[in-house]
Amino acid sequence: MAIQTSIVTFKGKLDNTVGQKSFGGYSLRKKANPRNPRTVKQLTQRAKIKLIGTFAGYLKGIINKTFKNSKRTSFSEFINKNFETCFAGSYPNFEIQYDAVKVSQGPIQLPGNPSASVDGGNISVSWTDNTVADIPECQSEDKVNVVVYNSAQEQTICALSGAKRSDNQTTVSIPNHWSGDNVEVWFCMSQPDTNRWGDSTYLGSLSV
Repeated sequence: MAIQTSIVTFKGKLDNTVGQKSFGGYSLRKKANPRNPRTVKQLTQRAKIKLIGTFAGYLKGIINKTFKNSKRTSFSEFINKNFETCFAGSYPNFEIQYDAVKVSQGPIQLPGNPSASVDGGNISVSWTDNTVADIPECQSEDKVNVVVYNSAQEQTICALSGAKRSDNQTTVSIPNHWSGDNVEVWFCMSQPDTNRWGDSTYLGSLSV
């Protein structure tokens, strides 16, 4: 920046120079070039960030618990975990690839053969108890957590810390106004007493 000292001073643009008045005097500065170029690469990145950011908002009931990191927020940690793998399609028509999304992370092991099905308007989730006595991350008292996302309603059910690993089955109640919609289902384990979680697994898309 330079101070205008000539007899004739000016404000506004002149070629690549901008004159301005501030603090009782006139100064000159170089005209700034736009720092927001709309290249395809940048537009692609922004579209992805907007899409996954909106999606993360629907899952905050679980990611606030499962993506804790001392250096990042749970929201940022979730995006960091999923950003490279969760998108399908190409700009500008991106979609979330639900089977690639992790809604939790950690060392607690999954039980055997988890699966989900629709049962009378509810979702029935079953698995096989695979407790191993000498493995702390695979105990019979570990808690089962089920996440159900309805994109049409933009709503999520987080059935957290319900059944135990040794129960082999649990049921998640679905609201009546979800009838006829498709929902996405994830499943993971936790140890609430130690606040430890396990990596989630996707159980599929179901019509309720």
